[in-house]
Amino acid sequence: FSSIMCDAFRRTYTQGSLLGTGGFANVYSCQQILPPSEELAVKILDLKDKARPEDLELARHEVNILQLLKHPQIVQVHEVFDSPTAIYIVMEKVRGGDLFDRVVQLSKYTERTASHLMKNFLGALAFMHSQGVCHRDLKPENLLLVHTDRDLAGQQLGPDACIISRSTVKIADFGLAARFVAGTVGSFTDDKGTPQYVAPEVFRVHQGGGPYNERCDVWSAGVICYILLCGAFPFAGSGATLMKTICAGKYSLDKDAFATVTSEGKAFVAHLLTVSPADRPSAAEALQDPWIQVSGSLRRNRSFSTDHMSQSQAELRRFNARRKLRAAAYAVTGLQRWVLAAYRSRSASPPASSTPVTSATAVAAAQSVDVQMAVARQVTQVLPGIA
Repeated sequence: FSSIMCDAFRRTYTQGSLLGTGGFANVYSCQQILPPSEELAVKILDLKDKARPEDLELARHEVNILQLLKHPQIVQVHEVFDSPTAIYIVMEKVRGGDLFDRVVQLSKYTERTASHLMKNFLGALAFMHSQGVCHRDLKPENLLLVHTDRDLAGQQLGPDACIISRSTVKIADFGLAARFVAGTVGSFTDDKGTPQYVAPEVFRVHQGGGPYNERCDVWSAGVICYILLCGAFPFAGSGATLMKTICAGKYSLDKDAFATVTSEGKAFVAHLLTVSPADRPSAAEALQDPWIQVSGSLRRNRSFSTDHMSQSQAELRRFNARRKLRAAAYAVTGLQRWVLAAYRSRSASPPASSTPVTSATAVAAAQSVDVQMAVARQVTQVLPGIA
């Protein structure tokens, strides 16, 4: 991709190092040429060799949604450039990384920190819903932190505060987001999302359950909160078994990792994981929960502020390592499928060693090696955390 350059983009920004890669897009750092020379990120979608029509439609849909959501806790789009071979989406650069990656690195992880992070996240979700947008794919990978620890190192923290509490959680990846009309009982009839985080009504939509609404996002927030507190999914299994467990609302708050969690914290999770969307709180209502507001008995309960949840964090480390390993495996599988498809699109069989290789094929091959090496490094890094 680095050889592809849109003239309009080049006149405005300098393109930097590779930050991430996907099936049909790469993300690079970039910087404005003119003051204030803000450091941003650019997602470059390859229209010539990789992106399918549905990929392009998905990308344009995400941009349209993000341009509706001007909020400090939602990743912002700055500009979009089109060229015959690529689309350049210039967006805010979020420096702090994945929320769960940062939590597992903390020297002290408390229930108060988990409460603060959920309050931060729910504030953005409530705004999004107030603007008539439902995310439909909330999960840890789509929650990012604005600041690194180094960014916040000079700030004065209270005795019970954690440095991560001074950062801002941003919601990202709006590829499956959709618009809705406020007050409607159900707006969506397609089953979108990542199965472990999907609400019961989404699974039931093709089983005569009728359309669902934006409170499916609140269920996903409940799953994320459950994981933050105990380091495990609330619902076990896969495929049909997982779907049945979620639809029945079968989960436990009696795990060992929940032993140090307050009754208010457990009640908050249970409230969000209410099977009936009519009885489930809205994001705005969840923000008023006592556990989120840190009021009443919680303010007097010193364990809420100061106890390190060592077992929860240990379980969360293992959960995060498995999550990273799955992502790496999916990346390798997706890359292999793309390389095979690329060869098939050029010829019936891979080129012989004596056959001249086009520049596009050479770039693709080089990138495939780079990506596989990056994946191998990632797998090496996460394996110790699984034990």
